[in-house]
Amino acid sequence: MKLKSILAAGLFAAATAVFGLAGSTSASANVCPVVNVSTDCAVLITINADLSITVSAGASPGPYDGSDDTLIGVINNSTGSIHSIDLSSSTAPIFGFETDGLQAYISLGAGVGPTGYEGTVSATSNYDLNGPLTSFIIPNPGSSASAGTVVFGSGVNGAANACVASGSSAFFSLEANITAADITSSSISPGGNLGNVSCVPEPATLSVLALGMIGAGLARRRRKV
Repeated sequence: MKLKSILAAGLFAAATAVFGLAGSTSASANVCPVVNVSTDCAVLITINADLSITVSAGASPGPYDGSDDTLIGVINNSTGSIHSIDLSSSTAPIFGFETDGLQAYISLGAGVGPTGYEGTVSATSNYDLNGPLTSFIIPNPGSSASAGTVVFGSGVNGAANACVASGSSAFFSLEANITAADITSSSISPGGNLGNVSCVPEPATLSVLALGMIGAGLARRRRKV
């Protein structure tokens, strides 16, 4: 491959990763990991190209603990990054966490918030257990909390904003045995090129950006020779 082709490919990949130029992503990917009896998400939240939201049944309906905890996936098919999403329910205390969430079944390492229901963010449509951690903001904490915000970033309350980039995904869990019909309203907070929140690139994104910069440097060096 000629140097110009390498340079073009590196710069395009970097721009795609940083500025959210990736195309839409199929919702058939494994957005959620295997958690106990669940082999994938029970509920899938899709951010569409026009920033509308579709809440639908996932590939593995039912609570992953066989009782009252449900696995939720998010996939971003828009052209920009998503910093957070507000969710509420009129039928179940979906944020009434009992501290027996995902962490009782899979280990996501240090830094997980106090609820135990936090998941991770992935740079692709498939889950990444090593990705940045999600967190929750609950306006009225308690056993009957039915509304809150899921923040896509590591640390409690999203201390570092990773965001769900275009073509990327995330997963987490909510309280109660719920279906898509139980999540009655939601809104998103865009980040990056669509909003006011600065999204911290993931390591994979930084690597691609570095490749583009190296290619640019090689091109300048060749012109001088």
